Amino acid sequence: MKHLVCMIVALGMLWGCQKQAEQEPAAQSETAAPQTREEKIAEAMEQARREMPPTPQHRYSETSKIWLSSAEGKAGEQVKIDIRYHIDEPSKTIAVPLTYLGNAVIDSFSWVGSDLLHIATRPVNIKNDLRIFSAAVVPMTEPDIPAGSGFMGSIYFTIEKDAQPQTVAIESTFVYPGITLMYVDTLIGAVTPQWEPGFITVVK
Repeated sequence: MKHLVCMIVALGMLWGCQKQAEQEPAAQSETAAPQTREEKIAEAMEQARREMPPTPQHRYSETSKIWLSSAEGKAGEQVKIDIRYHIDEPSKTIAVPLTYLGNAVIDSFSWVGSDLLHIATRPVNIKNDLRIFSAAVVPMTEPDIPAGSGFMGSIYFTIEKDAQPQTVAIESTFVYPGITLMYVDTLIGAVTPQWEPGFITVVK
């Protein structure tokens, strides 16, 4: 079950990235292989779903936590929001989906300084049109993520030039096709940690 949960997280994140990035010309798709890479990812994800138990249950942790920093800036400026975590047990996955509301857009996500840089599979999905973001870390051949506290990475936002003074809320959410705030321990399965949102204060 743990392996399948990790697979769904990784494939779900990659599927979102591929769907946004790949726009094949019609002529090219006619001569391409019968199944595109996106279709193969979607098929593998659906296969993983079919093999999952019918009603997988998340365990809620009272002490594990994922949280954001907050920032302040003026219209037109770039600000940085950090993601940090604390997990009570070794983990096979950390997934952080976010939604944000207000006059700011995400420029990029940076892994600089992350405690998880040694892990190769780190899918990121940014969709400013839908105001959603997700990032995950999924050890495949690497050792499990050790228990303890760490720094995941930084989200860079730009405040829109015409933004009035406001608070841009950054919350945790469910992101299709099934990414929820979670980590996957090595003993039981999916765990929902405590959550502390962040925000951007837009000032004059």
